Amino acid sequence: MNWRRQILQNFPAQLYPLTVVVDPDALLQEEEIWQTLKDRGFDLTVYNNPLNFRFMYEHQYRCRWDRGEEAYLVVTIDDRRKLAALPYDILAGGRLLQLSLADLFPRLSYPVVAELDKEYFGRLYRIYQDYHGPTLGDSATKHHILKHVFGIVPETIHGPVEITQMLLSRHCRGLRLPEVLDRYLVDVLGRKEVFRHWPLEKIVPSAVAFFKFLQRKWFDFVHGVESREPIIPFDRYDIRVYINDLFADGYLEPVDPPKDKEVPDWARAGVIVDREKARKQDLERLVTTLEKQLDETLDYRDWQKLAVKWAHLLLECDMGGYLTDRRRRELLQDKLDHKFFSWLRESYGRLAMLPYLPQPILVHQVPHFLNYRRTQLDETRQALLVIDGLAMNQWLVIRRELKAGYPNWQLTENQVFAWIPTLTPISRQALFAGKAPLYLAASLLESHKDGQHWRRFWRDAQIPVDKVHYGLLPGTDPAEIRATLASGADIVGLVVRKVDDIMHGMKLGSAGMLQQVALWAQGGYLNGTIDQLLKNGFVVYLTADHGNAAATGQGTIPDGILAEARGQRARIYTSKTLVEQAAASADNAVIWPPVGLPAEYKVLLAKGRSAFTQRGQTVVAHGGTTLEEVIVPFIRIEEAKS
Repeated sequence: MNWRRQILQNFPAQLYPLTVVVDPDALLQEEEIWQTLKDRGFDLTVYNNPLNFRFMYEHQYRCRWDRGEEAYLVVTIDDRRKLAALPYDILAGGRLLQLSLADLFPRLSYPVVAELDKEYFGRLYRIYQDYHGPTLGDSATKHHILKHVFGIVPETIHGPVEITQMLLSRHCRGLRLPEVLDRYLVDVLGRKEVFRHWPLEKIVPSAVAFFKFLQRKWFDFVHGVESREPIIPFDRYDIRVYINDLFADGYLEPVDPPKDKEVPDWARAGVIVDREKARKQDLERLVTTLEKQLDETLDYRDWQKLAVKWAHLLLECDMGGYLTDRRRRELLQDKLDHKFFSWLRESYGRLAMLPYLPQPILVHQVPHFLNYRRTQLDETRQALLVIDGLAMNQWLVIRRELKAGYPNWQLTENQVFAWIPTLTPISRQALFAGKAPLYLAASLLESHKDGQHWRRFWRDAQIPVDKVHYGLLPGTDPAEIRATLASGADIVGLVVRKVDDIMHGMKLGSAGMLQQVALWAQGGYLNGTIDQLLKNGFVVYLTADHGNAAATGQGTIPDGILAEARGQRARIYTSKTLVEQAAASADNAVIWPPVGLPAEYKVLLAKGRSAFTQRGQTVVAHGGTTLEEVIVPFIRIEEAKS
């Protein structure tokens, strides 16, 4: 038996219409468990807001049971104390279960295991079946998990070779150690004199910091610079075996060759001979990597990573023009669009069930994530910058300007999913309200309620109203931030409209869009705004409500005023008949299931990279389901710690 089966044996199909589960570790929200429950006919919902829950329960389940229809609902709560808040009819009418990691791993420290990402539970569970020793405390559990789950044994790491091997293995494989294990590992290694000069607290937990550190050391090695401790022994065979892959996979960038010394054959992958040729080769490798990844089974984390790689490809093709095989790119794009849309139809609905820690997954989880960091990590001043319509490839252009202007800033990069349809009123409202669109029916198609939602969220989080600020900024004058700073608020939410304004006037496709965003970034507006916020003690978070994509018109839909929302890539109706008629009138239309939306809304999307505009017209738009529209950047910006 694996750990999932141990959980799922509590849920026989079509036996219990209503089940309430105390699930503090969100075990039922794990993707395979969620899918199995769905296959068995269960719907899963998380109990958070009593009013929202009652609305959903009465309209989607109680009425069906009253009509004698079958429906199977699992309600999860994350704290047993919340049972008291559940309505009596729910508790009386359903069965009650409790699930916990403490039941799966009773002889390991619960607080330590609870920090572990669920993807590692399978390995831990298999190892645990052979453990028959005493109950382990915190430190022993940390050591046990490091050794048996991640293959890291601190006592075998004696010097530069072993620690470099360990960090290369860990960061190249993308192993996500919880913070509690990183702290333990840093503490154990930090007691060894040999690592006294190593920046362990940075390079152990952060892949970005490690490869930045390694890049500097590689330059020193190639050029024979007298480097201070620590010194990386790149010429040792144990490290040399990684060199080709480090540069081929883009972890490190080749450096200019030294003028006065020969570079050994094994090191030539990390030295530039022909810069233009090197960029073309890098791009070809990136295309090959994407082609291979699209043949694999992907989860939401894989799509987030792939979105970044795809953005790099778009950036190079649109601004550098390095990929000469246009047909190869088109085939790759078609394959990407088809696979991502198929994955969204199958898996998008489960994203809202996943927890917002360690990182938010959907945009409406961002305020909850900020509140967690405010209360648990003492981020007393936070600023959320929402760049309306910013796609991932455009973020890469902006990032380049941020790093050039302020190299001391520390950027922690992640990605979040926008709500579909990727329209501003839907996804941005959800972002500022901290709620799925399902619970915003009264204002769902409006775009002027963001400030109200933002203030209400933080009021419910016990923040005084005078300490919360919302602003809508054109994004043209650096002085726009003055009113925000003068407000004295500690929690700031700002929408910057400039990128969206560029998009809606863009007729030159994605390349023209990138060039205009680059010019805006070079103007210094964003750099100056972020700089002022940081100087005033804010931690800055930058994200977008949705992205954008170039599309080609395939003809308009003759729906007149019948559509509630009429975007170039999406239409919303309140009648099933109307949406079906509209779909039948357009060859490029597909009906999207109303995932996370009020039941009365029916969504029609433009297929692929088409638009509901004049045939042959090129537009840059949003509303659809391309990777560029759906997955957007989520960046934490702060002054680098000395």
